[in-house]
Amino acid sequence: MDVEKRFEELIGIMIRNAVSDLHITCGDTCVLEGRNGKSFVKIDGKPEDRNLLPFLQYISNMDISAYTKPQSGAFNYKYRGKTYSFRFAYLVSGNVKSGVLRLLNYDKALPLEQLVRNAEHRKIFQNWLTKDHGLILITGPTGAGKTTTAYSLAGNMRGRKVYSLEDPVEVHFREIVQIQVNGDSGLTYADGIRQLLRHDPDVIMIGEIRDEETAHMALRCALTGHLVISTIHSSACKNAIIRLRDLGISEYDLQDVLEGIANQRLYNSNPEGKRISLYEVYSKTDLEMYFKDPLYPHETLEDERKNALRKGWIQDAESV
Repeated sequence: MDVEKRFEELIGIMIRNAVSDLHITCGDTCVLEGRNGKSFVKIDGKPEDRNLLPFLQYISNMDISAYTKPQSGAFNYKYRGKTYSFRFAYLVSGNVKSGVLRLLNYDKALPLEQLVRNAEHRKIFQNWLTKDHGLILITGPTGAGKTTTAYSLAGNMRGRKVYSLEDPVEVHFREIVQIQVNGDSGLTYADGIRQLLRHDPDVIMIGEIRDEETAHMALRCALTGHLVISTIHSSACKNAIIRLRDLGISEYDLQDVLEGIANQRLYNSNPEGKRISLYEVYSKTDLEMYFKDPLYPHETLEDERKNALRKGWIQDAESV
């Protein structure tokens, strides 16, 4: 079996076992594990596994000569008549080489009816689609599905010019003009935003607000008549506001520019066993109440989790 056939065998294993991330670690031997939520699926090794990392570097368009440098990339691969999108991250530590391959099994914007179970939350999301300007934030920890939600919001902006800045571009969408940020070539998020503003966008999706410069550029876009959708790492809606303050955004500007925040987690649904997103959502009205009183009582993600358990939307209390 050559390495490409082995790779296709692994794609099949990932799909059958609902594996989101394939971990490949090669030292004296190669160990393969697939993440399914919070658990791991053991995968029997084969001799071809030692060639998987350079193969994945190659099809991810990485610089194979810089084999000791951490790198990441993305690619599409046709398997059994269907095109799948993948993201691959690679690093070397001592004598151990490792990589993580993520299966991105969505290629178009999800309809809000499929994305958001809670009808009241869905109304807020639908209202966001009508906004002409402002900042909408999707927040949560790594692996919570933030990017899927951001893509779906941006992709459902019918009849509007939508651009994205991403590092890397994870999935290609027809509805969005996507630009890949590349720090090595000097195209940072902030530089990319400056370039985008010359293309008369209506909606700008920023993959992630990571630093002060990007936060201020996102603010500038939102204040100058653009709708900005972005993700940020935080554990709750109000913590996203605190995070932006830490990045130098004034409370006055936040009150002016923020249109909404959604904090999310993924859970196993019932009875299908598929994953669904649950949200804590701040509408514009909720934000106004919060800025008047930071102790303003609001439905939390824990409240929504309990609601989802009562309605049978999820199987258990643990997020995946």
